[in-house]
Amino acid sequence: MIFPKLEIEKEELNPIQVLFSYEIPILFVCKNNSNELFLVYCCDIDELQYSIVQVEKKSLIQMLENQVPMDSLFINANKKWSANVELFDEVCTAQLIESFEDDALPKKNAVYGKCDLIGLITALSNF
Repeated sequence: MIFPKLEIEKEELNPIQVLFSYEIPILFVCKNNSNELFLVYCCDIDELQYSIVQVEKKSLIQMLENQVPMDSLFINANKKWSANVELFDEVCTAQLIESFEDDALPKKNAVYGKCDLIGLITALSNF
């Protein structure tokens, strides 16, 4: 699967788990070289606009277990970025932002749904 090359604070994000895809990854987890986790959401598949937040492993697991809605991770994150990707094979530097517009978020109060956590737990086993 092809991923956008996203860069935050001069560090490229490395995808570790796709949570949802449709032609391209829509919701996925990445890490940087410091092993910090990021949740990435493609909010506009036609314009390749992405909303990105730094997340803690605990919050990510709570989202996957439907204990918190997906949009709350984006709204409540301490650090938020937006990226408008032109080409997947070129690095795109994400811009730090204060908050997301409503249309840049997953549907309000939507939960991830029933899922098998084995893939993500395996991917996060090094943390």
